[in-house]
Amino acid sequence: MSESEIEAWITKNLTTHQPDEGPLTENLYGNNWVRLNLGAFKIRFGPNKKSLVRLFLTGKEKERVSVSEFSSKMREVFKLISTGKIRASNSTKSLPDLASSFLLEYERIGYPPLHHSPSYSEKNPEYVVVPRESLAQLEA
Repeated sequence: MSESEIEAWITKNLTTHQPDEGPLTENLYGNNWVRLNLGAFKIRFGPNKKSLVRLFLTGKEKERVSVSEFSSKMREVFKLISTGKIRASNSTKSLPDLASSFLLEYERIGYPPLHHSPSYSEKNPEYVVVPRESLAQLEA
């Protein structure tokens, strides 16, 4: 995403999202990243899109893993599924079959970013994922 696309997405979501009294952040990925709740942000900081864009761009600049490293990790996940170390909690379909077809297609299309399903989006607040260390910029 370009900076202008990021700003447009954040502007749209800050404008349409209702203020939320919930927690501002939720820890993710070993405490290095946080999910920043846009509704809680709106209550604490108003419609300050410039701060959110800056936080998001800080995260975008962080070092990422290579495609080959990501692919290797995805194969490890599949191995855990196929050996039964990861099991579906209530699926009537075969998780190894579902995982195999999904992962093969996901690899074929180059591992693009995934988005939440409409049902997930309806039930959960809008958020952005930012580096924990960047939160200090909100106070500046």
